[in-house]
Amino acid sequence: MVLDYITDFVKVGTNTNQLDELCHNLVLANGAIPAPLNYHGFPKSICTSINHEVCHGIPSKNKTLKNGDIVNIDVSVNLDSWYGDSSRTYVVGKIGPAAKRLVKVAEETMWEGSGELLVPGMVFTIEPMVNLGKRNVSKLLDGWTVVTSDRSLSAQFEHMIAVTQEGYMILTLGKFSNILA
Repeated sequence: MVLDYITDFVKVGTNTNQLDELCHNLVLANGAIPAPLNYHGFPKSICTSINHEVCHGIPSKNKTLKNGDIVNIDVSVNLDSWYGDSSRTYVVGKIGPAAKRLVKVAEETMWEGSGELLVPGMVFTIEPMVNLGKRNVSKLLDGWTVVTSDRSLSAQFEHMIAVTQEGYMILTLGKFSNILA
């Protein structure tokens, strides 16, 4: 729901702090609590990772989206002591063919992910993080943001899945599940 809501705001000129505020307000309006906020000192309600940031990017007024960017928005909420966690990589304006392929591969990889032993009652997330360049990463001085060491693009998608007696149920499926369709 939050990732569907924020889609229209992911555009050139929007800063990631604005995205955080919009998501924060929507989460609270629906009776939930943003799970990342103040978690071990994390200062925001969502994670926003732009281009070479792999994960846990901290929203900021100084991070404004530009044409050709890709940005992962990771939303985790606590509703009545139940946690939900999902992320999606969005494209900003027109992206190049390499970025488009990266986002497509990251999303396809998420849908193909599975565990060895799935038992009814299990709930887990599948969240591949795919880099266009090498696999090496490093953490920035903020203690949270993970970036590709070669500054290559990185994309990520995440869904929360419950294993049932009949198979499985995707708990975080939104109406815009394929961002490039």
